[in-house]
Amino acid sequence: MQELLERLEKWCLLAEPFDAYLKILASLDHLPELPKRAGAYAPVFYQRGVIARALRQERAFGGALIVAATGLGKTIIGAEIAAHLQADKIISRTILIAPRGVQPEWAQQLDGRDVLYKFFTPQVIFLEKSEQVNHHIYNLDKELRQADRHTLLLIDEAHFYRNQLLVDESDKRTSRVYERLRPLLAAGARVVLLTATIYGTSLQNLNSLLRLLPPNDTSPDGIQPWKITSAAKFGSLPLVTVLGLPHVLKMARERGDVDEQDRTYIQFEHERRYLPAVLKLRTVPYQLPMQPDWERAVDTRCFDQQYKVRQSFFDDEALQTKQGLTDSVYNTTIGSWLSSPAAALISLRQNLSSRGADGSRGDSTANGRGKPRTKVFKQALILSADERRRQLVPILAAIQHLSIAEDAKYQELAHIVRYHCQQGGGKVVVFVNRLSTALYLQDALQQLFADVVRVGCTVEKSKNTPKLKSSAQRREVLVDFSPNSHDQPGPGKYDVLVCTDADGLGINLQDCATIVNYDPPGGADVLFQRVGRVLRLTTDPSREVYVYTLVPTIIAADANSSRAAHTIRQLFERITQRHEKSKGIMGSTVYTTAAQLDIPLAGDVAATDFVWQDDFLSEIGGLGAKSFLTHNATLERHRSRAIGLTDHLLSARVYSETRPRIVVLIRYREQKQLICYDIKNQLPDDKSDVEILDWLACGEAEPKAPAAAARVEHAANAAVQHWCRVNQANIEAVSKLTAVYLLPKRTRTTSAKQLLTSVQQDLRRTGK
Repeated sequence: MQELLERLEKWCLLAEPFDAYLKILASLDHLPELPKRAGAYAPVFYQRGVIARALRQERAFGGALIVAATGLGKTIIGAEIAAHLQADKIISRTILIAPRGVQPEWAQQLDGRDVLYKFFTPQVIFLEKSEQVNHHIYNLDKELRQADRHTLLLIDEAHFYRNQLLVDESDKRTSRVYERLRPLLAAGARVVLLTATIYGTSLQNLNSLLRLLPPNDTSPDGIQPWKITSAAKFGSLPLVTVLGLPHVLKMARERGDVDEQDRTYIQFEHERRYLPAVLKLRTVPYQLPMQPDWERAVDTRCFDQQYKVRQSFFDDEALQTKQGLTDSVYNTTIGSWLSSPAAALISLRQNLSSRGADGSRGDSTANGRGKPRTKVFKQALILSADERRRQLVPILAAIQHLSIAEDAKYQELAHIVRYHCQQGGGKVVVFVNRLSTALYLQDALQQLFADVVRVGCTVEKSKNTPKLKSSAQRREVLVDFSPNSHDQPGPGKYDVLVCTDADGLGINLQDCATIVNYDPPGGADVLFQRVGRVLRLTTDPSREVYVYTLVPTIIAADANSSRAAHTIRQLFERITQRHEKSKGIMGSTVYTTAAQLDIPLAGDVAATDFVWQDDFLSEIGGLGAKSFLTHNATLERHRSRAIGLTDHLLSARVYSETRPRIVVLIRYREQKQLICYDIKNQLPDDKSDVEILDWLACGEAEPKAPAAAARVEHAANAAVQHWCRVNQANIEAVSKLTAVYLLPKRTRTTSAKQLLTSVQQDLRRTGK
């Protein structure tokens, strides 16, 4: 009986499984506070979890891909990762590739952490080699050639390279991006990819970015690039972290960050910030100008080029690259017609100036007497110049005389601006696809509203031709439109901003709460980037964000069987499909998901309701994203309890697997890591941190399994000894911090009976 009592007392010394789970979470999440200079922001709780996980991914795989929704602080996350790797002497320098528009923000965060880095823009990596010393491409190639295992390649807005796999697999050429980065990866350099929008048009977008990471050396087929076959599997990759707006709100609510009005907030260093109270999605129908005439011209092939161009595309259903034919003239013309009368005029003039398949030459002065000569399409068109002239000249004349009052699409925009700016005192940002449309809208809005509503634009006219303003000029316009988001308090110079997607990346415009998709985005990533300009955290808990998408009524008429209607209907259906797949990764929606986009989204979508829907969280990657979210939410809710726990906790719990295992958290060379050991087969288990944490996850009421403390200690020692032999590590340099014995559920009977059996086995083994 005395022996039994002693064993029972030792068993009672085992920690609660929940405490051991918390201790391991807190240890893995621990980030030493690094010195920072003025201007460098400390990471908040949800960023800390991403950073800690990325550092473990760097040590395990040499790379990390972080998909974080716009506005969640990718710059701080990336800078902190680089700073910790440099402080731990894992890297000595960083190559940063990021859009020029966010260079000041990167400089502020990296310089404030004393990170040694060289900056390059994303476009540089596409350029041909240069022998000109100090040319930016020359300097980039030099940095890449000198890269070694102590180099970090940090790429912001990594989706710039989403199509490189299609390029590399084509017969025409190889990808310059892969050619440049391949030696860097071979040299053992580390990689961190950051983006808010991973999915644009196909799954190959995801695989293109995974190809930028160090290859998978754990593949049963040998060293292979990382690859997925479905969007759902993307988040489960061990070197991928997905952080959407729903994830952040869930973590905040789990940790108790809820105000008196039951609004969830994010606690920053000196203030609370909120997501908008309501996200209002609106689909606005409009009538295309001269629709019957354009439809006849399309049906008679006035806009078709003579020879289609072969183009590769990736079929998500077949999971293979296929070949298709594309007609750039036709697509450009449809896009111009959808955009504005100004854009349509340019397309018509180019058409009338272009040659036909019969060799007939078009009219190079088709834009009018005394005007500059019109550019022509490089490809010959199917119809002769005369055939096209008979049908298109009347359309051209009609559009030239079309008044603003007759432009139904513009009138819808004017109504939105009047409601939100003139009546509501807010701001509106308008996204267009055509430079000529931007100038057209700027002029029209200025004429209509005069000085009542001030209009800014990132496009200008040069020698009678529209062009983007310089990056410095565009940044000045953006600051004047949204000064508070650029740390320059004040109302700003503009109430409306008309811009292209060139300014849809990395720019904070949360002074504004209304977005208008005047022209349809080409991919899901563009859609999310646009909305991400304003769907950000602010100090205003009652803020409402509106997203308007203008959609032509031609797609709603099912009876309309014209070729033009079919083409435009397909265009908007593709947007819907791509948005749904992207939403499945990011866990949030910014676009109506109806099959037909001819009605507005029913009612207003409350942000706090829309992020709690289980289907979002079940779609975002299961093992990787959802588990990561769950573990971090648990830690945030119980962080104070976790911090108070001592080291060297031993515990035991029942779990659903069939083999007994021991999980041990160790410290080796100041680094902490989890090891998992198959006790029966005396072999290590090659499991990711997330898989192991899923086994350990439990609630506060989880009972201790019937295992003696001595058995837990013995199994933990065996696991550490085996790990040291495999990794040729000095066991004297290894410290055991926490160990959890995992007992298969099928062996569980009653705790008392199981404990007595365990005692009997130990007595036999010791000869007593």
